[in-house]
Amino acid sequence: MSLKFCLSVIFCCLVFASSLYSLSIKESDMSGVSYKAGPTDIKESFSIAWVEAALYPKNIEKGHDLYFEINLTSKVKEITAELDFGQTSRKFNLTSKDGMSWVGTVTTPLTTGAGLHLAKITIEGRSGKKITRTLDFVVVESTTPAIETKEFDVTVLNDVSVVDDGAIISKLGPGAKVTAILKAPFYRVRLANGKEGWIESSKVKEPTEEFYILGYKSYASRDYEKAKFYYSQAINLDPTFYKARYWLVKTYIKMGDDNLAVKELVETIKTNPSFEDAKGLASILSQNYYAMGLKNFHKRKYKSALSSFSKTLDLNPVMLSSWVKLGETYAAMGLNSDARLAWLEGLKIDPVNEQLRKLLGFDDNKTIEENLYKKASTGIKKEIKSLEIKDLGKIGQESIKNAIYAVQDSRTSKGTRVSSAIKSVMALTRSLGTKIKEDGWRAKSIGGNLSVQYLCKQDRGGKFEAENFEWIVDPDTKQVTPSNENARLLISRW
Repeated sequence: MSLKFCLSVIFCCLVFASSLYSLSIKESDMSGVSYKAGPTDIKESFSIAWVEAALYPKNIEKGHDLYFEINLTSKVKEITAELDFGQTSRKFNLTSKDGMSWVGTVTTPLTTGAGLHLAKITIEGRSGKKITRTLDFVVVESTTPAIETKEFDVTVLNDVSVVDDGAIISKLGPGAKVTAILKAPFYRVRLANGKEGWIESSKVKEPTEEFYILGYKSYASRDYEKAKFYYSQAINLDPTFYKARYWLVKTYIKMGDDNLAVKELVETIKTNPSFEDAKGLASILSQNYYAMGLKNFHKRKYKSALSSFSKTLDLNPVMLSSWVKLGETYAAMGLNSDARLAWLEGLKIDPVNEQLRKLLGFDDNKTIEENLYKKASTGIKKEIKSLEIKDLGKIGQESIKNAIYAVQDSRTSKGTRVSSAIKSVMALTRSLGTKIKEDGWRAKSIGGNLSVQYLCKQDRGGKFEAENFEWIVDPDTKQVTPSNENARLLISRW
Protein backbone atom coordinates (compact mmCIF):
# COMPACT_ATOMS: atom_id res chain seq x y z
CA MET A 1 0.00 0.00 0.00
CA SER A 2 -0.23 2.09 1.56
CA LEU A 3 -0.99 3.76 1.63
CA LYS A 4 0.59 2.41 0.21
CA PHE A 5 -2.06 3.83 0.07
CA CYS A 6 -4.55 5.37 2.57
CA LEU A 7 -7.88 6.80 1.47
CA SER A 8 -8.27 8.61 4.78
CA VAL A 9 -9.45 12.18 4.35
CA ILE A 10 -10.13 13.22 7.90
CA PHE A 11 -7.71 12.73 10.72
CA CYS A 12 -8.44 14.63 13.90
CA CYS A 13 -10.53 12.15 15.87
CA LEU A 14 -7.62 9.75 15.85
CA VAL A 15 -5.29 12.47 17.09
CA PHE A 16 -7.51 13.52 19.99
CA ALA A 17 -8.38 10.02 21.15
CA SER A 18 -5.20 8.24 20.19
CA SER A 19 -5.37 5.85 23.13
CA LEU A 20 -8.35 4.19 21.42
CA TYR A 21 -6.47 3.41 18.25
CA SER A 22 -3.52 1.11 18.70
CA LEU A 23 -3.85 -1.22 15.73
CA SER A 24 -1.35 -4.01 16.14
CA ILE A 25 -1.53 -4.19 12.36
CA LYS A 26 0.21 -0.80 12.22
CA GLU A 27 3.34 -2.35 13.65
CA SER A 28 3.70 -3.93 10.21
CA ASP A 29 4.96 -2.15 7.11
CA MET A 30 1.90 -0.06 6.17
CA SER A 31 2.68 -0.46 2.47
CA GLY A 32 1.57 -4.09 2.90
CA VAL A 33 -1.71 -3.19 4.63
CA SER A 34 -5.09 -2.53 2.99
CA TYR A 35 -6.35 0.38 5.07
CA LYS A 36 -9.12 2.98 5.22
CA ALA A 37 -9.87 5.48 7.94
CA GLY A 38 -12.07 8.50 8.55
CA PRO A 39 -15.41 9.59 10.01
CA THR A 40 -18.67 8.35 8.53
CA ASP A 41 -20.07 10.41 5.69
CA ILE A 42 -23.09 12.62 6.34
CA LYS A 43 -25.01 10.51 3.80
CA GLU A 44 -24.46 7.22 5.67
CA SER A 45 -27.22 5.68 7.77
CA PHE A 46 -25.62 6.37 11.16
CA SER A 47 -22.71 8.39 12.48
CA ILE A 48 -19.38 7.31 13.97
CA ALA A 49 -16.71 9.94 14.63
CA TRP A 50 -13.91 7.71 13.37
CA VAL A 51 -13.86 4.36 11.56
CA GLU A 52 -10.53 2.61 11.01
CA ALA A 53 -10.50 -0.63 8.97
CA ALA A 54 -7.45 -2.67 7.99
CA LEU A 55 -6.49 -6.09 6.70
CA TYR A 56 -3.03 -7.62 6.44
CA PRO A 57 -1.27 -8.68 4.29
CA LYS A 58 -2.55 -6.86 1.24
CA ASN A 59 -0.64 -9.30 -0.98
CA ILE A 60 -1.22 -12.87 0.14
CA GLU A 61 -0.49 -16.36 -1.09
CA LYS A 62 -3.22 -19.01 -1.37
CA GLY A 63 -3.81 -20.95 1.81
CA HIS A 64 -2.46 -18.18 4.07
CA ASP A 65 -4.30 -16.15 6.72
CA LEU A 66 -5.77 -12.67 6.33
CA TYR A 67 -5.97 -10.63 9.54
CA PHE A 68 -8.73 -8.03 10.04
CA GLU A 69 -8.79 -5.22 12.56
CA ILE A 70 -11.51 -2.58 12.90
CA ASN A 71 -11.42 0.28 15.43
CA LEU A 72 -14.24 2.71 16.14
CA THR A 73 -14.97 5.60 18.50
CA SER A 74 -18.47 4.26 19.27
CA LYS A 75 -19.73 0.85 20.32
CA VAL A 76 -21.57 -1.15 17.68
CA LYS A 77 -23.63 -4.34 17.75
CA GLU A 78 -21.82 -6.47 15.17
CA ILE A 79 -19.20 -6.41 12.42
CA THR A 80 -19.06 -8.97 9.62
CA ALA A 81 -16.63 -9.44 6.75
CA GLU A 82 -17.63 -10.96 3.42
CA LEU A 83 -14.75 -11.99 1.18
CA ASP A 84 -14.82 -12.61 -2.53
CA PHE A 85 -12.50 -15.50 -3.38
CA GLY A 86 -13.38 -15.68 -7.08
CA GLN A 87 -15.39 -18.88 -7.47
CA THR A 88 -16.42 -18.84 -3.81
CA SER A 89 -17.07 -16.31 -1.05
CA ARG A 90 -17.04 -16.46 2.72
CA LYS A 91 -18.81 -14.42 5.37
CA PHE A 92 -17.73 -14.44 9.02
CA ASN A 93 -18.16 -12.40 12.20
CA LEU A 94 -15.37 -10.39 13.78
CA THR A 95 -15.04 -10.52 17.57
CA SER A 96 -14.73 -7.78 20.16
CA LYS A 97 -14.42 -7.40 23.93
CA ASP A 98 -15.56 -3.78 24.13
CA GLY A 99 -17.70 -3.20 21.02
CA MET A 100 -15.18 -0.73 19.56
CA SER A 101 -12.09 -2.82 18.70
CA TRP A 102 -12.86 -5.80 16.46
CA VAL A 103 -10.57 -8.54 15.06
CA GLY A 104 -10.87 -11.61 12.88
CA THR A 105 -8.84 -14.07 10.81
CA VAL A 106 -9.74 -16.02 7.67
CA THR A 107 -7.70 -18.42 5.53
CA THR A 108 -7.66 -17.91 1.77
CA PRO A 109 -8.74 -21.14 0.02
CA LEU A 110 -6.23 -22.98 -2.13
CA THR A 111 -8.72 -22.65 -5.00
CA THR A 112 -8.63 -18.83 -4.88
CA GLY A 113 -7.71 -17.29 -8.22
CA ALA A 114 -4.71 -14.99 -8.42
CA GLY A 115 -5.49 -11.27 -8.71
CA LEU A 116 -7.49 -8.60 -6.90
CA HIS A 117 -10.26 -9.54 -4.47
CA LEU A 118 -12.57 -7.54 -2.22
CA ALA A 119 -13.53 -7.77 1.44
CA LYS A 120 -16.80 -6.02 2.34
CA ILE A 121 -16.93 -4.95 6.00
CA THR A 122 -20.47 -4.41 7.34
CA ILE A 123 -20.79 -2.49 10.62
CA GLU A 124 -24.17 -2.80 12.33
CA GLY A 125 -25.08 -0.19 14.93
CA ARG A 126 -27.15 -0.76 18.01
CA SER A 127 -30.23 0.56 16.20
CA GLY A 128 -29.83 -2.09 13.51
CA LYS A 129 -28.69 0.38 10.85
CA LYS A 130 -25.60 -0.56 8.84
CA ILE A 131 -22.63 1.06 7.11
CA THR A 132 -19.96 -0.62 4.98
CA ARG A 133 -16.28 -0.30 4.16
CA THR A 134 -14.52 -2.17 1.35
CA LEU A 135 -10.90 -3.33 1.52
CA ASP A 136 -9.02 -4.91 -1.36
CA PHE A 137 -6.35 -7.58 -1.29
CA VAL A 138 -4.32 -9.37 -3.95
CA VAL A 139 -3.81 -13.12 -4.10
CA VAL A 140 -0.38 -13.93 -5.55
CA GLU A 141 1.18 -17.16 -6.65
CA SER A 142 3.65 -18.73 -4.21
CA THR A 143 6.86 -16.71 -4.05
CA THR A 144 10.44 -17.96 -3.87
CA PRO A 145 11.15 -19.99 -0.71
CA ALA A 146 12.90 -18.13 2.09
CA ILE A 147 16.65 -18.19 2.09
CA GLU A 148 16.83 -20.79 4.87
CA THR A 149 15.29 -23.39 2.55
CA LYS A 150 18.41 -23.34 0.34
CA GLU A 151 22.01 -23.88 1.36
CA PHE A 152 24.94 -21.83 0.09
CA ASP A 153 28.58 -21.28 0.96
CA VAL A 154 29.86 -18.30 2.90
CA THR A 155 33.52 -17.30 3.32
CA VAL A 156 35.01 -16.57 6.74
CA LEU A 157 36.61 -13.10 6.97
CA ASN A 158 38.21 -13.20 10.44
CA ASP A 159 39.15 -15.72 13.09
CA VAL A 160 35.89 -17.00 14.51
CA SER A 161 34.55 -19.70 16.82
CA VAL A 162 31.74 -22.02 15.84
CA VAL A 163 29.52 -22.68 18.85
CA ASP A 164 26.61 -24.98 19.62
CA ASP A 165 24.76 -25.48 22.89
CA GLY A 166 27.09 -22.99 24.54
CA ALA A 167 30.29 -24.88 23.63
CA ILE A 168 32.94 -24.15 20.99
CA ILE A 169 32.91 -27.00 18.46
CA SER A 170 35.47 -25.55 16.02
CA LYS A 171 37.63 -22.55 15.25
CA LEU A 172 37.94 -21.16 11.72
CA GLY A 173 40.42 -18.78 10.11
CA PRO A 174 40.12 -16.25 7.26
CA GLY A 175 39.29 -17.82 3.89
CA ALA A 176 37.58 -20.90 5.29
CA LYS A 177 34.31 -21.83 3.61
CA VAL A 178 31.26 -23.22 5.41
CA THR A 179 27.76 -24.09 4.25
CA ALA A 180 25.06 -21.72 5.52
CA ILE A 181 21.75 -23.44 6.22
CA LEU A 182 19.97 -20.66 8.12
CA LYS A 183 20.47 -16.92 8.38
CA ALA A 184 19.70 -14.94 11.54
CA PRO A 185 21.82 -12.43 13.48
CA PHE A 186 24.04 -15.52 13.45
CA TYR A 187 24.43 -18.12 10.71
CA ARG A 188 23.62 -21.74 11.30
CA VAL A 189 26.41 -23.52 9.40
CA ARG A 190 27.52 -27.06 8.57
CA LEU A 191 31.22 -27.89 8.75
CA ALA A 192 33.11 -30.24 6.47
CA ASN A 193 32.90 -32.97 9.15
CA GLY A 194 29.10 -32.69 9.17
CA LYS A 195 28.83 -30.93 12.53
CA GLU A 196 26.52 -27.90 12.79
CA GLY A 197 26.89 -24.73 14.84
CA TRP A 198 26.39 -20.97 14.97
CA ILE A 199 28.72 -18.29 13.62
CA GLU A 200 28.46 -14.48 13.70
CA SER A 201 27.07 -13.07 10.43
CA SER A 202 29.52 -10.16 10.61
CA LYS A 203 32.40 -12.65 10.41
CA VAL A 204 31.54 -13.97 6.94
CA LYS A 205 31.33 -12.65 3.40
CA GLU A 206 27.86 -13.23 1.98
CA PRO A 207 27.47 -14.18 -1.69
CA THR A 208 25.17 -11.25 -2.47
CA GLU A 209 26.96 -10.20 -5.66
CA GLU A 210 27.27 -13.81 -6.75
CA PHE A 211 23.50 -14.27 -6.50
CA TYR A 212 22.98 -11.01 -8.43
CA ILE A 213 25.28 -12.14 -11.25
CA LEU A 214 23.63 -15.56 -11.38
CA GLY A 215 20.25 -13.81 -11.55
CA TYR A 216 21.36 -11.70 -14.49
CA LYS A 217 22.77 -14.72 -16.32
CA SER A 218 19.49 -16.59 -15.78
CA TYR A 219 17.47 -13.58 -16.95
CA ALA A 220 19.61 -13.22 -20.08
CA SER A 221 19.07 -16.92 -20.88
CA ARG A 222 15.30 -16.47 -20.28
CA ASP A 223 15.24 -18.84 -17.33
CA TYR A 224 13.01 -16.52 -15.31
CA GLU A 225 12.27 -18.94 -12.48
CA LYS A 226 15.97 -19.19 -11.69
CA ALA A 227 16.39 -15.43 -12.13
CA LYS A 228 13.59 -14.86 -9.63
CA PHE A 229 15.24 -17.23 -7.17
CA TYR A 230 18.72 -15.67 -7.41
CA TYR A 231 17.51 -12.05 -7.26
CA SER A 232 15.31 -12.92 -4.28
CA GLN A 233 18.28 -14.52 -2.53
CA ALA A 234 20.38 -11.39 -3.09
CA ILE A 235 17.59 -9.22 -1.64
CA ASN A 236 17.16 -11.53 1.35
CA LEU A 237 20.85 -11.05 2.12
CA ASP A 238 20.75 -7.29 1.48
CA PRO A 239 17.27 -5.65 1.46
CA THR A 240 18.87 -2.35 0.33
CA PHE A 241 20.22 -3.92 -2.89
CA TYR A 242 17.99 -1.83 -5.18
CA LYS A 243 19.51 -3.06 -8.44
CA ALA A 244 18.58 -6.64 -7.57
CA ARG A 245 15.07 -5.43 -6.74
CA TYR A 246 14.84 -3.63 -10.08
CA TRP A 247 15.85 -6.74 -12.03
CA LEU A 248 13.44 -8.82 -9.97
CA VAL A 249 10.71 -6.39 -11.14
CA LYS A 250 11.71 -6.98 -14.75
CA THR A 251 11.72 -10.72 -14.10
CA TYR A 252 8.18 -10.60 -12.70
CA ILE A 253 7.07 -8.65 -15.78
CA LYS A 254 8.55 -11.30 -18.06
CA MET A 255 6.73 -13.95 -16.02
CA GLY A 256 3.45 -12.05 -16.35
CA ASP A 257 3.07 -11.48 -12.61
CA ASP A 258 1.90 -7.86 -12.55
CA ASN A 259 0.96 -7.83 -8.86
CA LEU A 260 4.41 -8.82 -7.64
CA ALA A 261 6.07 -6.57 -10.22
CA VAL A 262 4.23 -3.49 -8.92
CA LYS A 263 4.83 -4.42 -5.28
CA GLU A 264 8.56 -4.91 -5.86
CA LEU A 265 8.87 -1.75 -7.97
CA VAL A 266 7.33 0.32 -5.18
CA GLU A 267 9.87 -1.22 -2.78
CA THR A 268 12.69 -0.49 -5.23
CA ILE A 269 11.84 3.21 -5.37
CA LYS A 270 11.38 3.31 -1.60
CA THR A 271 14.85 1.78 -1.20
CA ASN A 272 16.45 4.31 -3.56
CA PRO A 273 14.13 7.26 -4.45
CA SER A 274 16.73 8.71 -6.86
CA PHE A 275 17.06 5.54 -8.99
CA GLU A 276 16.03 6.89 -12.39
CA ASP A 277 15.61 3.51 -14.11
CA ALA A 278 13.01 2.45 -11.54
CA LYS A 279 11.20 5.79 -11.67
CA GLY A 280 11.09 5.64 -15.46
CA LEU A 281 9.69 2.11 -15.41
CA ALA A 282 7.09 3.16 -12.82
CA SER A 283 5.98 6.02 -15.08
CA ILE A 284 5.57 3.72 -18.08
CA LEU A 285 3.74 1.04 -16.11
CA SER A 286 1.40 3.50 -14.41
CA GLN A 287 0.31 4.87 -17.80
CA ASN A 288 -0.17 1.33 -19.13
CA TYR A 289 -2.28 0.30 -16.14
CA TYR A 290 -4.32 3.49 -16.42
CA ALA A 291 -5.06 2.79 -20.09
CA MET A 292 -5.95 -0.80 -19.19
CA GLY A 293 -8.25 0.47 -16.44
CA LEU A 294 -10.08 2.78 -18.85
CA LYS A 295 -10.53 -0.06 -21.32
CA ASN A 296 -11.98 -2.38 -18.68
CA PHE A 297 -14.15 0.39 -17.23
CA HIS A 298 -15.78 1.06 -20.61
CA LYS A 299 -16.34 -2.68 -21.03
CA ARG A 300 -17.99 -2.67 -17.56
CA LYS A 301 -15.37 -5.05 -16.24
CA TYR A 302 -15.27 -3.06 -13.03
CA LYS A 303 -13.25 -5.44 -10.90
CA SER A 304 -10.47 -5.55 -13.49
CA ALA A 305 -10.66 -1.76 -13.80
CA LEU A 306 -10.37 -1.41 -10.03
CA SER A 307 -7.25 -3.59 -10.05
CA SER A 308 -5.65 -1.51 -12.82
CA PHE A 309 -6.41 1.87 -11.25
CA SER A 310 -5.13 0.61 -7.88
CA LYS A 311 -1.84 -0.45 -9.50
CA THR A 312 -1.62 2.95 -11.19
CA LEU A 313 -1.94 4.71 -7.85
CA ASP A 314 0.52 2.37 -6.14
CA LEU A 315 3.08 3.54 -8.70
CA ASN A 316 1.93 7.16 -8.96
CA PRO A 317 -0.11 8.26 -5.89
CA VAL A 318 -0.58 11.82 -7.22
CA MET A 319 -2.14 10.84 -10.56
CA LEU A 320 -5.37 12.83 -10.25
CA SER A 321 -7.15 11.26 -13.22
CA SER A 322 -6.70 7.81 -11.67
CA TRP A 323 -8.31 8.93 -8.39
CA VAL A 324 -11.26 10.19 -10.45
CA LYS A 325 -11.66 6.92 -12.33
CA LEU A 326 -11.09 4.83 -9.20
CA GLY A 327 -14.01 6.65 -7.58
CA GLU A 328 -16.16 6.21 -10.68
CA THR A 329 -15.37 2.49 -10.68
CA TYR A 330 -16.40 2.15 -7.04
CA ALA A 331 -19.59 4.08 -7.79
CA ALA A 332 -20.39 1.80 -10.73
CA MET A 333 -20.01 -1.16 -8.36
CA GLY A 334 -22.45 0.42 -5.90
CA LEU A 335 -19.70 1.23 -3.38
CA ASN A 336 -20.59 4.89 -2.93
CA SER A 337 -18.71 5.47 0.33
CA ASP A 338 -15.50 4.17 -1.25
CA ALA A 339 -16.14 6.35 -4.30
CA ARG A 340 -16.37 9.48 -2.15
CA LEU A 341 -13.21 8.56 -0.25
CA ALA A 342 -11.33 8.16 -3.53
CA TRP A 343 -12.56 11.52 -4.84
CA LEU A 344 -11.74 13.24 -1.55
CA GLU A 345 -8.22 11.78 -1.77
CA GLY A 346 -7.94 13.32 -5.23
CA LEU A 347 -9.17 16.62 -3.84
CA LYS A 348 -6.16 16.67 -1.50
CA ILE A 349 -3.98 16.84 -4.61
CA ASP A 350 -6.06 19.58 -6.26
CA PRO A 351 -8.49 21.19 -3.77
CA VAL A 352 -10.16 23.35 -6.45
CA ASN A 353 -10.60 20.65 -9.09
CA GLU A 354 -14.01 21.32 -10.66
CA GLN A 355 -14.63 17.72 -11.75
CA LEU A 356 -14.00 16.29 -8.29
CA ARG A 357 -16.04 18.96 -6.53
CA LYS A 358 -18.93 18.29 -8.89
CA LEU A 359 -18.71 14.52 -8.33
CA LEU A 360 -18.81 15.15 -4.58
CA GLY A 361 -21.70 17.61 -4.87
CA PHE A 362 -19.71 20.43 -3.30
CA ASP A 363 -20.76 24.07 -3.20
CA ASP A 364 -18.05 25.89 -5.17
CA ASN A 365 -18.29 28.88 -2.85
CA LYS A 366 -17.31 26.84 0.21
CA THR A 367 -14.13 25.19 1.41
CA ILE A 368 -13.68 21.42 1.63
CA GLU A 369 -14.23 21.59 5.41
CA GLU A 370 -17.41 23.66 5.03
CA ASN A 371 -18.77 21.25 2.43
CA LEU A 372 -18.03 18.24 4.59
CA TYR A 373 -19.11 19.50 7.97
CA LYS A 374 -21.58 22.29 7.19
CA LYS A 375 -19.80 24.87 9.27
CA ALA A 376 -16.93 27.23 8.66
CA SER A 377 -13.39 26.24 9.42
CA THR A 378 -11.71 27.99 12.28
CA GLY A 379 -8.07 27.45 12.72
CA ILE A 380 -4.57 28.68 12.42
CA LYS A 381 -3.53 32.08 11.17
CA LYS A 382 -0.13 32.49 9.67
CA GLU A 383 0.73 35.05 12.35
CA ILE A 384 2.25 33.72 15.55
CA LYS A 385 -0.09 34.46 18.45
CA SER A 386 2.64 34.46 21.07
CA LEU A 387 6.11 33.09 21.68
CA GLU A 388 7.83 31.43 24.57
CA ILE A 389 11.35 32.78 24.39
CA LYS A 390 12.82 31.83 27.75
CA ASP A 391 16.36 30.46 28.03
CA LEU A 392 17.17 31.05 24.38
CA GLY A 393 20.88 31.41 24.84
CA LYS A 394 22.40 32.27 21.45
CA ILE A 395 19.13 31.58 19.67
CA GLY A 396 17.17 34.80 19.27
CA GLN A 397 13.54 35.64 18.71
CA GLU A 398 14.01 35.78 14.93
CA SER A 399 15.28 32.19 14.93
CA ILE A 400 12.24 31.18 16.97
CA LYS A 401 9.91 32.76 14.42
CA ASN A 402 11.77 31.11 11.54
CA ALA A 403 11.48 27.73 13.24
CA ILE A 404 7.72 28.12 13.63
CA TYR A 405 7.41 29.20 10.01
CA ALA A 406 9.49 26.16 8.98
CA VAL A 407 7.04 23.83 10.76
CA GLN A 408 3.97 25.62 9.36
CA ASP A 409 5.36 25.42 5.82
CA SER A 410 6.51 21.79 6.06
CA ARG A 411 4.46 19.11 4.32
CA THR A 412 2.69 15.97 5.40
CA SER A 413 3.19 12.68 3.55
CA LYS A 414 0.28 13.67 1.28
CA GLY A 415 1.75 17.08 0.46
CA THR A 416 -0.54 19.15 2.72
CA ARG A 417 0.96 22.14 4.54
CA VAL A 418 1.13 21.42 8.27
CA SER A 419 -0.66 24.69 9.09
CA SER A 420 -3.55 23.71 6.78
CA ALA A 421 -3.69 20.19 8.21
CA ILE A 422 -3.97 21.47 11.79
CA LYS A 423 -6.61 23.96 10.70
CA SER A 424 -8.74 21.13 9.33
CA VAL A 425 -8.16 19.03 12.46
CA MET A 426 -9.45 21.84 14.66
CA ALA A 427 -12.48 22.45 12.41
CA LEU A 428 -13.51 18.81 12.34
CA THR A 429 -13.05 18.32 16.08
CA ARG A 430 -15.38 21.22 16.80
CA SER A 431 -17.89 20.02 14.22
CA LEU A 432 -18.12 16.73 16.13
CA GLY A 433 -19.15 18.58 19.28
CA THR A 434 -15.81 18.40 21.10
CA LYS A 435 -14.69 21.53 22.91
CA ILE A 436 -11.17 22.61 22.01
CA LYS A 437 -9.07 25.46 23.34
CA GLU A 438 -6.26 26.68 21.08
CA ASP A 439 -3.29 28.52 22.57
CA GLY A 440 -1.41 28.72 19.27
CA TRP A 441 2.26 28.29 18.43
CA ARG A 442 5.09 28.20 20.95
CA ALA A 443 8.79 27.47 20.63
CA LYS A 444 11.77 27.13 22.93
CA SER A 445 15.40 26.08 22.84
CA ILE A 446 16.25 22.47 23.73
CA GLY A 447 19.86 21.31 23.60
CA GLY A 448 20.85 23.44 20.62
CA ASN A 449 17.67 22.61 18.68
CA LEU A 450 14.28 24.28 18.77
CA SER A 451 11.12 22.64 20.06
CA VAL A 452 8.05 23.95 18.23
CA GLN A 453 4.57 23.20 19.56
CA TYR A 454 1.00 23.91 18.54
CA LEU A 455 -0.76 24.06 21.91
CA CYS A 456 -4.37 22.95 22.24
CA LYS A 457 -6.55 21.34 24.87
CA GLN A 458 -9.51 18.97 24.63
CA ASP A 459 -12.47 18.90 26.99
CA ARG A 460 -12.62 15.55 28.80
CA GLY A 461 -15.48 15.37 31.30
CA GLY A 462 -15.38 19.09 32.03
CA LYS A 463 -11.61 19.20 32.40
CA PHE A 464 -9.38 20.46 29.60
CA GLU A 465 -6.32 18.29 28.96
CA ALA A 466 -3.36 19.07 26.70
CA GLU A 467 -3.26 17.48 23.21
CA ASN A 468 -0.29 19.31 21.72
CA PHE A 469 1.50 18.81 18.40
CA GLU A 470 5.29 18.94 18.74
CA TRP A 471 8.26 19.13 16.36
CA ILE A 472 12.04 19.51 16.66
CA VAL A 473 13.68 21.99 14.26
CA ASP A 474 17.40 22.16 13.51
CA PRO A 475 18.17 25.93 13.63
CA ASP A 476 20.89 25.63 10.96
CA THR A 477 19.32 23.32 8.37
CA LYS A 478 15.65 24.07 9.27
CA GLN A 479 15.04 20.31 9.14
CA VAL A 480 11.67 19.54 10.76
CA THR A 481 11.08 16.28 12.67
CA PRO A 482 7.82 15.37 14.45
CA SER A 483 8.56 14.56 18.10
CA ASN A 484 5.27 13.36 19.59
CA GLU A 485 2.51 10.96 18.54
CA ASN A 486 0.02 13.66 17.51
CA ALA A 487 2.54 15.27 15.14
CA ARG A 488 3.63 11.91 13.73
CA LEU A 489 0.01 10.91 13.04
CA LEU A 490 -0.67 14.26 11.38
CA ILE A 491 2.37 13.89 9.12
CA SER A 492 1.65 10.27 8.15
CA ARG A 493 -2.12 10.45 7.63
CA TRP A 494 -3.22 13.83 6.33
